[in-house]
Amino acid sequence: MDYTPMDAPQWLTEQYLQQVLYRYHDTKTLNILKLSIHPALAKGENFGGNINKVNIHYQLNNSEEVVKQNFIIKTAYENDEFIVEKLKPYDIFNREISIYKEVLPKLKLLLKEINDDDEIFTNVIFSDYKRQILIFEDVSVKGYTMASRVERLGRGHVKLVLKKLAKLHAASAVLNEREHKSLEIYDRGFFNQYTDTYKTYFVSNLMACARFLSHSPKYAKYAEKLFALESKYMNIGLKCFNPCENHVNVLAHGDVWTNNLMFRYDSVTREPIDVLIIDFQYAFWGSATLDLHHFFNTSLKETLHLNQLDEHFRDYYNLFTETLLKLNYSSKSIPSLRTFCLEVEQKRFFGINIMVKNSVWRPSNWVTHAYVEKILKEYLKSPQIRLLQMDLKPATQNGENYASVMSRIYVEYVLSPDDKQPEERFLILKSSFENDHVVAEILKAYKTCEIEMVMYERILPKLLSLLGTTKLYARTLKVDYDHSAIIFEDLSANGGYILADRLKGLDEKHIFMILKKLAKFHAAAAVLNKSTEGSLEKFNYGMFNKHTDKNAPLFEHMFDVCAKYSGSCPQLGKYYQEKLKKLIPYIVEKGRDAYESKPHHFSTLCHGDLWVNNMLFLYNGEDKSPEDFVFIDFQLCRWTSPAIDLHYFFNTSLEPKLHLDPNALDRFVQFYHSNLEEMLRSLNYSDHIPNLREFVLQLEETRFAAVTASLGVQPVVTTEPAEGADLRCFIDDTEKDRKFRQNLYGKKRLQNNAIKLLPYFDARGLLDVPC
Repeated sequence: MDYTPMDAPQWLTEQYLQQVLYRYHDTKTLNILKLSIHPALAKGENFGGNINKVNIHYQLNNSEEVVKQNFIIKTAYENDEFIVEKLKPYDIFNREISIYKEVLPKLKLLLKEINDDDEIFTNVIFSDYKRQILIFEDVSVKGYTMASRVERLGRGHVKLVLKKLAKLHAASAVLNEREHKSLEIYDRGFFNQYTDTYKTYFVSNLMACARFLSHSPKYAKYAEKLFALESKYMNIGLKCFNPCENHVNVLAHGDVWTNNLMFRYDSVTREPIDVLIIDFQYAFWGSATLDLHHFFNTSLKETLHLNQLDEHFRDYYNLFTETLLKLNYSSKSIPSLRTFCLEVEQKRFFGINIMVKNSVWRPSNWVTHAYVEKILKEYLKSPQIRLLQMDLKPATQNGENYASVMSRIYVEYVLSPDDKQPEERFLILKSSFENDHVVAEILKAYKTCEIEMVMYERILPKLLSLLGTTKLYARTLKVDYDHSAIIFEDLSANGGYILADRLKGLDEKHIFMILKKLAKFHAAAAVLNKSTEGSLEKFNYGMFNKHTDKNAPLFEHMFDVCAKYSGSCPQLGKYYQEKLKKLIPYIVEKGRDAYESKPHHFSTLCHGDLWVNNMLFLYNGEDKSPEDFVFIDFQLCRWTSPAIDLHYFFNTSLEPKLHLDPNALDRFVQFYHSNLEEMLRSLNYSDHIPNLREFVLQLEETRFAAVTASLGVQPVVTTEPAEGADLRCFIDDTEKDRKFRQNLYGKKRLQNNAIKLLPYFDARGLLDVPC
């Protein structure tokens, strides 16, 4: 038997499963031939029990026929005393077994009375109160799978979920009516009269949110309101969960979010066509709207969450009341839409609770109190530090970071056991992207994590020592090679540094400040490389390189949508459409040539991904002008011409009027070059320093990097947060992704770029391909 003892209880043996199969088949003769037990979910995907997948082959009644089955086994936590104690007052395991055995089959029969055979939940083949175990059919063999909890759910997913929830809720109201309030015994939701075990969790999340907001003048007033809620929080939650006599109450699922849903997709379009609801551990008797608030605030794509909630509430209401009428519900009046909307408002506090605790985002399981405490002890050189409290939150939104997971950590600690006054600190944890294996494989091919860890641990400190007081980057507390992670000081919370508006672009004040510091960075890198016998020349990956072309689909897809737009644009037409179509097979080859370090060029270590979101700015409190900034995100550093950084920066991050103004760009180049030359001389650089004319020729020889940045990268980095963009939108080739990319050229900014830049690139032969 292939067995994983850390993820399955020791009593879950072949003999135990043999007894299960005896009951399942109502037989006494059965021979197990093969049995394997493996975790069904990755760490962080489930928080209410151990989930294991069983693959079993056996023969029945001395038959030679081999039966092959797949089951999902859910068992209670046994090895973690802390979790066991926290979950015990909620009685989640006995409750779930009861609901699967006593309630859900009756709801299914009720719906059959109205000829509704829709499957709403997975089927249970065995349950055991003593062992607190449920064994389900494995619906993954029927094509059901979990959607991405990080990407969140689109409209097609949401409609399916609301349809199933409405039927589940309506049938439960009718069952409770027919069975004389039998479902009202389920009265232990997240907030209930018996326990406030989750108080620490809920309130600490509230306080973490309040503390973070308190550091921003713009949002400080909201922090005050959240702080004032602390003492009343659990009571408000309890009132919210208590059933109201004038409502049509239901058996609410209690924990409706992406990972408690299994979707089946069309094999051709990949659109969702069915959903099953799983995990009824927190089911309770109360308002149906609490399930909706939970679902909407944990699982919807941002554009749906922010703009279409009223429509979703209305869709649910129509399905819910329609099912109640079909089932002849009569205990109370069927609510009008207005009455239902008032119920939604009365229960909206739960939506706030869910948003604050942000149950979709989960930190890596290795980020523990002990882990962070050890880092603080080492960094502050204070072995007696004691960590009192730690809170973690996501640090970025959709569209702000595509290559890693950014988390914000709040810590409260004392330097010694005798200290009475705790200190607090905000940190940023940057860890490798693991939520999507396709994206993770692409990033791995470019060695993004390895490069950045080496940069922060070995290279950047040396550059800083050459430059003296210049602040180049955020201080690093820990470079963790074991977990492919880096922990920095949080310059946003601790120092007032923030991101600029990537959609607006940067003005001249920002640009000149960036170019001056960029020149220092490039000069120091050139000097360091010279003094270390070419050590930096080993950085030979970056956006385009000889080792991999895994990012090719992104550039090919983006050039393709630009080509299609050109064909429909009167100012461009078929000429540019055909030019771009012919260019697509050569993008990687020409990109590699532009990025390759050339013997006759001045080369240095380039940032490689120099756009507005890879810089944090400090602004003057009075006129909001930029005073300082630091570089962040050194994952794509590469030894090449500094022209690469300029092309990338100019074509991703400038205000549109500056981006498309050749005179402005000439001024920026001249300013950068004068600063580069000055810094190289001050650092006693001994090799040839290019004059302005020589540097302009470097810019021209590498200008295809401007083509890839403007047509390939800028559409990616200027997506709106509400568009719910992730890297898969740009590299996948499904109908949905093609439509997403096509819609990008509905924006004036990208249209103007194409109209202005394509003739410019064409006049320089940059769109030509080999004959």
